[in-house]
Amino acid sequence: MPDLIRLEYRDVTMRFAQSGGTLTAVSGVSIAVHDGEVVSLIGPSGCGKSTLLNIGSGLTAPSEGQAFVDGERVEGAERACRVHAAKGPAAAVADRRRERDVRRRNSGCAGG
Repeated sequence: MPDLIRLEYRDVTMRFAQSGGTLTAVSGVSIAVHDGEVVSLIGPSGCGKSTLLNIGSGLTAPSEGQAFVDGERVEGAERACRVHAAKGPAAAVADRRRERDVRRRNSGCAGG
């Protein structure tokens, strides 16, 4: 059985515009999480942990690089939720709730 990569970041960078310039929250992150591995993101407030999770879930697009779930490029929250929904009934319920919440938040946005 091949070593399945469940979550992968390839050279991910995320920048945010702010008054007076740009803030780089994540720079050049590459990591692959294989089937069965448990990984923790540990660091101080503001170091980019949530930013990476948001990119991997499709809630935020990276400024540079790519994220993949089960080998497929993450290109939005709906795509990420469908991938996780296939993992079982409990995960499907949780992911449908997240997808619903994302749609509610985005309903007032342009193109949402």
